[in-house]
Amino acid sequence: TTIYVTPSAHPSIDHNLYVKDGYIYQAAYTSGVRVRKIVDSETIEEVAYADLELSCECVITSPYDASVCDCDSFLGIWTYFPYFSSGISIGGGSLEGLFVLNATLD
Repeated sequence: TTIYVTPSAHPSIDHNLYVKDGYIYQAAYTSGVRVRKIVDSETIEEVAYADLELSCECVITSPYDASVCDCDSFLGIWTYFPYFSSGISIGGGSLEGLFVLNATLD
């Protein structure tokens, strides 16, 4: 069985977080882009993501062994900007280019 590590267990670097309409839009370098819903003052939950940095695959076979994940670098997505009136958001990094995304959120 292959287990894809959750963002909280993935050793990437969080960068450029933006808040809009109760959601956090997060660039996470080698973890791509993440959208998290603010549930209350102490709780957030991930509701969407896009893995845009495919050179660093953090895939492990056990939830207790993240030692194979060595991806906490400045590669990948540097910013994730959600403030367009159309509802689209953009993410980009220095090597990856520009990604235009449209997350469907409730």
